[in-house]
Amino acid sequence: MCGNTTAGNTAAGNTAAGVTAAGNATISTTMIGNMRSGQGDGVQRGFARSLVPGFESARRKRARGVVGILLVGAVHAYAAPLANDAFDVNGMVKSCQTDADCKAGETGPDPQTVCRDSTGDGVANACYVARQRYLSIRPNPQTVGMQHAYRVSLMTGTAGTVALGFIGVPTDHPGLGPGPSLFHVVRIEDTAHYMDWNTLSTGVISIADCEVSIGHEYLIQSIEFGLDTEDEGNYSAGLLLPTSRHFGDVTGGGNPGGPPNGATGTLVDVFATIRGAQATQNEPRDWLDVDPVSGVAVPNMVVGLADTFAIVIAFQQQPYPGAAPLDCP
Repeated sequence: MCGNTTAGNTAAGNTAAGVTAAGNATISTTMIGNMRSGQGDGVQRGFARSLVPGFESARRKRARGVVGILLVGAVHAYAAPLANDAFDVNGMVKSCQTDADCKAGETGPDPQTVCRDSTGDGVANACYVARQRYLSIRPNPQTVGMQHAYRVSLMTGTAGTVALGFIGVPTDHPGLGPGPSLFHVVRIEDTAHYMDWNTLSTGVISIADCEVSIGHEYLIQSIEFGLDTEDEGNYSAGLLLPTSRHFGDVTGGGNPGGPPNGATGTLVDVFATIRGAQATQNEPRDWLDVDPVSGVAVPNMVVGLADTFAIVIAFQQQPYPGAAPLDCP
């Protein structure tokens, strides 16, 4: 834990953070020490300085064979990003105090919903749906008028918490269904992109890249322009968001579509992507966009037959064919 970890020694399919009954995401002290994500009470002691001098994204470290681990330290009192509100089976935002509240009333063996802060008061209050290949956030209203950037880190079971990089310049894609009318899609880059993210028209930031894949948890933090990105104390408390644990599980069915329910790649999921290809879907587009999944492919915000074929692969009980986050270029 006190040194660097060579790339390739990480178990990319493992996550080491769980959600307690109180709605707080508590991260194992064996990973990064005694740190809490603050989903329930707004408290986080966060990360200290990376062991590698200067900020380097995980992809740059991998290029030279080293992955840095972030350690515990003080956190700048700066507003964390918010979870984008999720819809329940009735098409309404579902309120909660704990993860159990989100799963109550949903069908299926493993509803893919968690309780997270969506208002900025540091209290988990709205159910968030775990997507296949996307992380969905909104800027904190406390940052209106501020130039700031967002950093994405991967929670791993063996390599600690690994900074993947910063989100880049957003590109706009129409919603064409339930959810936001416009998705502001960003990739994970090596360089911080500063802007007032509150100026985005729908306020929904969709993070999608090779590193965002099935069955992982990610910590998203903000940092204000002008602050030293090498000083971990300058980053906000973190928002911990998962991706779906089940390849091909994009919906629980219904109209509007309910959250993914743990039933992997069923006919319900297949038909959902077919409707998406016809622009008649019952689910938000970022739930349904799974393909391309092979190798280091990146989601393209297009729902079509390729996504249906990906669901069929899952229906056939084949493993997820995409790269693990730390294997991405």
